[in-house]
Amino acid sequence: LTINNAGQLYFLGDLSIGGPIQQIGTGDVYLGVKTDPAGSINISSIGGYDISFNGQVNMQANTTVDSNGGNVTFNQLIDGAYSLTINALGGYIFAAKQIGFNPVEDIVFNGASKISVLGDIFANSLTISNATGPVILSGEMDFTNTTGDSLNIATTTSSGVVVIQRAVNAPGNVIINNTGTLTISDIGDINL
Repeated sequence: LTINNAGQLYFLGDLSIGGPIQQIGTGDVYLGVKTDPAGSINISSIGGYDISFNGQVNMQANTTVDSNGGNVTFNQLIDGAYSLTINALGGYIFAAKQIGFNPVEDIVFNGASKISVLGDIFANSLTISNATGPVILSGEMDFTNTTGDSLNIATTTSSGVVVIQRAVNAPGNVIINNTGTLTISDIGDINL
């Protein structure tokens, strides 16, 4: 499925495709139904194909993206006061811009072979589980939760290096269980 939209694009229900899902236009993408606060939406590529969004993604419901081994790419801002779960299961997760202009809820990245977030993260919490390759967090991370884990990273192989390049502001716990090298840059202060 390839969509080249200049205007707004609304996915109001689940989408499951046996192939790649590519939004290549410049228009914004809206996921979920705004009038259903308890709603959720699932974008799924069956068979391990890539899922990519070129436009800004606005979550209007709790959002799950299942690539089942394919890569997941966001080229613009991801925003919305909802949770974001990405099950990559061996694929690569790449976010080129900020996650959360306003704070998003909980973010979960599961089973990725590589994770790279170039922009800042503004969220309730971030959990990275079962990462088998590098985890590179280039932007500042600001978390809003006051109980539980603000940041929880777990890698499972020796190539699961973790790189934190900017400050982490976390009122909750910060837990990093990595099997590779951990690098925190000189401006990567962790403020609890």
